[in-house]
Amino acid sequence: MVRCVDRLPLGLKVLGRFLVGKTKCQWKSEMKKLEWEPNQKIQSVLKRSYDELDRTQKEIFLDVACFFNGEDKDRVTRILDACNFSAEIGIGVLSDKCLIDIFDNKISMHALYNKWDETLFDKNILKTLKNGADCVILRL
Repeated sequence: MVRCVDRLPLGLKVLGRFLVGKTKCQWKSEMKKLEWEPNQKIQSVLKRSYDELDRTQKEIFLDVACFFNGEDKDRVTRILDACNFSAEIGIGVLSDKCLIDIFDNKISMHALYNKWDETLFDKNILKTLKNGADCVILRL
C-alpha cells in the first residue's frame, strides 16, 4: 500500500480511509488497480494542496518539477532566491503540503504527480509536469 502512494503520507491517509472495513481480497484488488489507475480521491487531495499555493509557491513547485527534481536543496534555494522567490519558505510550504519530499537534503517530487490527469490540471501545467525536458518556467 505504501508503494502504491509513493510513501506520500497524504495519499496513504486517503487510501487507508477508503480501504478500512474492506476484505483482504478487496485490498489486493484495489492495490492491483492502483498500478494502472490512480485513486481519484488521492489525486483530488493532491490537486487541492496545489490549488492552495500562492503564485510564487506554484512557480517554485513547477521549477522543482521541471529543473530541480533530485537536486540539492541548498543549491536550489540559492538559485530560486536569486529569482526573488523566497525559496526557503516556499520549499518549506511545498514540503509541509506533501507536494515535494526532502530527504538527505535532496528535493524530490512524488511519483504520483506523474499520474495527474487532464481533469485535475490545466493542460499547460500537465504538459509541463510530464515533459520536464521541454519545460519552461511558467508564470501563473
